[in-house]
Amino acid sequence: MKPWHIATTTSAVLFIRTLNSFEKFPADPGYDYLLLASLNGASSWFELDPYLHFGAHFLSWLASFAPLDDQAIALSLLVNAVWSIITAGIFSILRNDRFSPIVATLSALTLPFCPAAAESSLANVGNLKWPMLILAMIAASSNQITRSPTLFGSYFLITGLSNPLTPIVLLPLLINRHQFDAAERKKFTVPMISLTASFLVQAIIVGQSGLTSGSNIDKTYGPWEGMGVFWWAGLFGPSLVSLGVLIICIRFRSNLMSPQLIRLTSAGLAIAVISYFYGGIADRYFVAPMVLSWISVICLISGVLQNKARQIKTFMISIAALLFAIPTVYWFDAMWFLTAGPKWSEQVSTARLTCKEKTGSATLRIGDGSIELPCSYILDN
Repeated sequence: MKPWHIATTTSAVLFIRTLNSFEKFPADPGYDYLLLASLNGASSWFELDPYLHFGAHFLSWLASFAPLDDQAIALSLLVNAVWSIITAGIFSILRNDRFSPIVATLSALTLPFCPAAAESSLANVGNLKWPMLILAMIAASSNQITRSPTLFGSYFLITGLSNPLTPIVLLPLLINRHQFDAAERKKFTVPMISLTASFLVQAIIVGQSGLTSGSNIDKTYGPWEGMGVFWWAGLFGPSLVSLGVLIICIRFRSNLMSPQLIRLTSAGLAIAVISYFYGGIADRYFVAPMVLSWISVICLISGVLQNKARQIKTFMISIAALLFAIPTVYWFDAMWFLTAGPKWSEQVSTARLTCKEKTGSATLRIGDGSIELPCSYILDN
């Protein structure tokens, strides 16, 4: 199995999961990022919402070069491509850390198969920051960090300029650094500077209120009447799984894989807790903790059974994969937030007809909302 196999598989999975949403914009962020990109060009990369979200704005800028009718499809393709590159990166890191092909493959595929992503993350450029953070967490927990510090440092910088919660990556990074001697610890300088610099940029530009407030929507911190299994599982599942894996890792701390697992599991637990305090109960905050907890379980089974027969290890990992498949199958397709509303191309066609009647603007539906665009913009694009 090669990284490009993982990327191709991820692209196929994401395409199938988003068949009903591929040609639409979700209500949040809607068409706003693309409109900013079309009007402001490259300067839109650094727009605030309320913090810097470089990754999402950069992809929106790329998609803005497509014809107006095709921009929803173009942006979906770009988001899926980044997810595919991230899964290939996860696979490569784990393989270089000497995990078996099946462990690396299943771990990487937890991202495209993550059930929590079905609510509002699939092919949604606004939630691109969570897969980016997942890869950063895995990289910081990896033994490979000292081999390519500049590469990882550059990635940490980009992620930090896209997600205000990226400083959490310092937790596994500092734990990782502690494992090395003085000479090797110097190689952590660039990654740590990148994380610190991106945080300072966010803090200086956005300010404390912007960093700590998250999005401008109302937040829910307590359960509501009729709160379903999806929300209960997303809220408590990753934390409980990560905590359980962490306890087992400490119990089997002599195991060669335990130090790396402790770093990875600690990162997953930290992001679960901090995400809750940052944004409350919201599906987008479930994705990173869920993926990291699932990867921890897979790697734990591999580590605990490393001296067992290969068939036993494969069997146990397969059992875990089947258990993970239950919620994935149930919450596989993109949900209403991503599928609501008509196709973007149909809205553009209708808007063009409206504009030909000499009106100054036209309203296009997006999800359960809408956006009003000038006819000059619609007809010129």
